[in-house]
Order: sequence, then structure tokens, then C-alpha cells
Amino acid sequence: MIKKCSSDRLRSKLVEAGYDSANVSKLDRTGLMETMAQLMMKQSVSGLDSDATTQGDMASEIRFRELALEERRIEAEQEQRREMRKIELELKMIEEKRLEREAEQIKLEREAEQKRLEREAEQMKLEREAEAEQKRLEREAEHMRLEREGEQKRLERERQSTAESR
Repeated sequence: MIKKCSSDRLRSKLVEAGYDSANVSKLDRTGLMETMAQLMMKQSVSGLDSDATTQGDMASEIRFRELALEERRIEAEQEQRREMRKIELELKMIEEKRLEREAEQIKLEREAEQKRLEREAEQMKLEREAEAEQKRLEREAEHMRLEREGEQKRLERERQSTAESR
């Protein structure tokens, strides 16, 4: 019943019962509930003898404190779960960013490798073209050499035939 009352209602009931409003306003929710429980216990056992009242007050006080501790434990567990969820989300975001960075790095490495392969292919093409040009020039030079030799032999034959005909 005490747990269901709002803090304002607990304060109002304590002030009605004669507690100092300044002291009551300083109490947190747990303090309000403990004070209200003590007040209720005193009111409920006021007809019993003093020994029974003291024992009952102590038993009620113990039970009330146990309940308050249980409530604090539950609140702490809930807060811990909220914090764990928050941490898990942060870790998930960090992991996603790490994976994005890795994917970007892999992409950059592939692009660099592709460019390297393209440069190598272009270099090989240029080398083949240069080699083919070199061979063409060598063939052309050989062809010109053979033509000169042939021309020289022809001129030599003509000179011999002219020398013989004289």
C-alpha cells in the first residue's frame, strides 16, 4: 500500500500525522516509505502492551527494511540492465564502424591492385610494341642491306661486263 502512494501523498499524510513539514520535505522516497511504515505500525499496535508493541515494531521495521532493500535491489538491477543495453548498443556501433573501415580499406586495396595491374599491362603492351617495332626496323635494315648488296653485285657485274666488252 505504501509503495503505491505517490511521494507527495506520503508527505501529506506524514504532515497530517504531526511530523514537521520541513523535515518531511527533505526525505527521499525511501525515507518517506520508512517513516510512513513506522507511523502505520505505531498506529496499528497502539492498543497492545508496550513489550508486544516494541517487538511488533521491531518485526515490522525489519520487514519494512527488507522490502525497501528488495525494492532498491530491483531498481539497481533494472538500472544495470539499462546500462548493459546502452553498452551493447555502443559496442555494436563501434563494431559496425570497424567493419565499415575494413570494407573501405579492402576496397582501396583492390582499387590500388587494379591500377597496378593496369599499369603492368600497359607497360607490357608498350614493351611488346617496342619489340615489334625493333624487329620491323631490323627486318627493314636487313632488307635494305640485301638490296644494297644486290645492287652492288649488279653494278660489279655491269663493270665486269663493260670491262670485258672493251
